[in-house]
Amino acid sequence: MVDKIKPTILTVCVANYCRSPVAKVILESKYGEKYCFDSAGLAPLAESNMDKRSLSFLKTKMYDTPLHAPKNISANLINSSQIVFAMDIKILMELNHRFPKNKSKFRLLNFQKPHITIQDPYLFDKKKYNYVMEDIEEVCLSLIL
Repeated sequence: MVDKIKPTILTVCVANYCRSPVAKVILESKYGEKYCFDSAGLAPLAESNMDKRSLSFLKTKMYDTPLHAPKNISANLINSSQIVFAMDIKILMELNHRFPKNKSKFRLLNFQKPHITIQDPYLFDKKKYNYVMEDIEEVCLSLIL
């Protein structure tokens, strides 16, 4: 029997450092048997992993924390993805601007829970940062694909 290739879902934030890697890990834990997941940033940081606060959050919640290398969004990543989830409206607008032919693939991660806003927590203190991580987890775990 031939294995079917699983469709890819991409999560995108600004730096591919705080939000999108966390969303990727949580979505992978929920839907990893049906989909492949990846993450990218509009302007990724040159770091060797995700934010330490993101890693701490994932470990506390008992998620696998694979090594992460921030990567830049590209036409190749967009074209190879079935769905591209933007972490916020600014990201969504930038994706629409950069890749207008792929607009039908782009959605806000919170499109099924629009009352939850997923802010960029990069400059937040640990408490506010964790609130954003909790919001990401709630949105991802309730997401129906």
